[in-house]
Amino acid sequence: MADLDVVRIFFVGDFATMNQAYSLWKILGHEDTPKPMHDNDPNWERLIDCHDERKILIQYTRNDKMIENNLPVDLPKGKRNCAGVYCYKWVEKYLMYHSNDSLSTKRSLLVTNFGAHYYNEANFAEAMNNFLSTLDQKLSSRLHQDLIIYRTTNPGHTLCNRKEATTPFASFDQYQETMTWTYSWDLFDSFNDIADRMIQEFNYLHNIKADVLERSI
Repeated sequence: MADLDVVRIFFVGDFATMNQAYSLWKILGHEDTPKPMHDNDPNWERLIDCHDERKILIQYTRNDKMIENNLPVDLPKGKRNCAGVYCYKWVEKYLMYHSNDSLSTKRSLLVTNFGAHYYNEANFAEAMNNFLSTLDQKLSSRLHQDLIIYRTTNPGHTLCNRKEATTPFASFDQYQETMTWTYSWDLFDSFNDIADRMIQEFNYLHNIKADVLERSI
């Protein structure tokens, strides 16, 4: 991160993305949690000390579908604002950090995912297109500066409480045997393929030689 001059990691997404942010916090050796687990307000940020007196900001914002609107949203009170789920605003928060002159030339790492809350390929493709349009229209000033990663959507599977579930599947073929239509988990692999194709097209159209928007596995 020092080599890349990254000073912030910004996670935005659903509950799985929140767990990813919490996992990073623990992997870094912290014994506490970024925010008390009994605190239902989903959003948090923590500043950590890294090498050579370098400080890194880690932020998480809850947005299940990567949609922004002006409708009220409050997870503790169960007030949903985007088709039955929670979509807190994130774009302004993302840009505000770099409005500080001393941070304008620094880099952020944006990590996001929203596939688990769509239930057919057409709706997911539309959501991905809207997300890429947001990057193009609202975050254009950061596209060639920051690092942006779309995390692939990880599906659930049947028999997840089996004894062997304590270890990973040996292969994708082994996992396929447990695929199920429950919660549209069987569609997630195709969602990831759609995301992969659209991200490649986005990078090509923006003449991004070293992909700033990548698909992670």
